[in-house]
Amino acid sequence: MEAQKLKELKKFSAQLRIDQLQMFRQRGMGHIGGCLSVTELISVLYGKQMKFDPKNPAWEGRDYLVMSKGHAAPAVEAALAEKYGVSRNTLRQALTILNEDRMIQKKQGKGTFITYDPSRRSILGCHVNPVLDCALQAVDEIKMSYNYGPPTEVAQQKLGIRASDIVMASDNLYCSEGMVIGYSFVQIPVRYISAFNIDLNQQGQADELVNHRIFEAAAKARISVKVVAAEENVTGYLAVQPGHPILYIEDVLFGREGAGLARCKFYLNPAFYDVEFYL
Repeated sequence: MEAQKLKELKKFSAQLRIDQLQMFRQRGMGHIGGCLSVTELISVLYGKQMKFDPKNPAWEGRDYLVMSKGHAAPAVEAALAEKYGVSRNTLRQALTILNEDRMIQKKQGKGTFITYDPSRRSILGCHVNPVLDCALQAVDEIKMSYNYGPPTEVAQQKLGIRASDIVMASDNLYCSEGMVIGYSFVQIPVRYISAFNIDLNQQGQADELVNHRIFEAAAKARISVKVVAAEENVTGYLAVQPGHPILYIEDVLFGREGAGLARCKFYLNPAFYDVEFYL
């Protein structure tokens, strides 16, 4: 390495250390050792190795840095502020906006993660399960239980079925990283289930019906969305206090002939969801 370049990198590294210490002082907290221990590495990456253009931040040929060591994020923030010629406050504001727009998500003690997925489907335009398709982080476990019995009065009215009809009633808990982030109660008239050619004695196939195939079969849906105060029947599931605001979605699915296929009630913890509608 040229002597002049080495001198520039040492100066850059020293400035990053100063910037990080100032960040910690302003915030009153931070992992000082973890950040300072990667400063030389960050200095070489942003000062010599990585390809990027501050005048064209969207350049497709730019290199990407994935900092899996979340505690060291301030070192990257300091490098970005220096290289892009912006203040640390401006950079923090940009990160705050990205977090508010659900493009990134900050997890306490873990770091900051990209959550934006351009392939994520909207609720309208195609029929999807909002608990799965609108979650900001992947649902990695579904705890499901179901039984058979008469429909509720509301389900009779909205699905156009009789009190003598039998429905499959399913309670579903949706978990991510060990935490329940959503709950649903789904009623499906039994007379329509045979068309799916599945064996409900197998848990996996029941899960597939309730969370995927019934939505794929729908020709249209009647959807209502409300912000409601959590009642005791869902607080135990979502680990929120009674009265805490949650997102409630009712999704009534209809087949091509107008028959009511399912009535789905979803209760979502808004901290883990971003629901968009496109008309």
